[in-house]
Amino acid sequence: MSDALPNFAEFKRLTGQGNVVPVYRSVVADLLSPVSAFLSLSPQHGRAAAAHPHSFLLESVEGGERVGRYTFFGVDPFQVVSCRGDRITLARGAHRQVGTGNIFQFLRHLGARYQSVVIPGLPPFTAGAVGYLSYEAVRMLERLPARVAPDVDLDDAVFMYFSSVLAFDHVQHRLFLIANVLTEEGKGSLRAKYDAACRHLDRL
Repeated sequence: MSDALPNFAEFKRLTGQGNVVPVYRSVVADLLSPVSAFLSLSPQHGRAAAAHPHSFLLESVEGGERVGRYTFFGVDPFQVVSCRGDRITLARGAHRQVGTGNIFQFLRHLGARYQSVVIPGLPPFTAGAVGYLSYEAVRMLERLPARVAPDVDLDDAVFMYFSSVLAFDHVQHRLFLIANVLTEEGKGSLRAKYDAACRHLDRL
């Protein structure tokens, strides 16, 4: 656990700046590709895939042709928001909360709970929501003609909230493993939450 950054004293100081504090480690990744790292964390077939149904891989591209500096990926979000029309579902572990409303207002309200601490030297995305808005979600913003019968069984929007993110740095050939502590959630002291984040980095 000793090679995790920041150390506990610095971590404790950073909790004064926000309630989402990254604890991280970086490793040399000369012989690793982003896709192979992603697949080792998030199997796409069989029983192992069923145990981890939510994951993401985001490749950044600059100028439409060049691969950007970072590739981000993650698995096992701590909560998932989805909607169909005005029916919104918030899933957190085994708990599901269903209500009605505007998905944009819901996401704005939910996101306001989290203030992420920025640590110099880390990639620009260290925690947050990853997902999609379908074309039909525009109905929350504009009046449109009557909706036709759907030809695919998809939610109008899905956003997964990740407290752990991995970032592949193509310039430094390093892999950043980031385990954020949500300081205001769950039981236990700051020390216990910090130690749990370090153990999670060990598992990653």
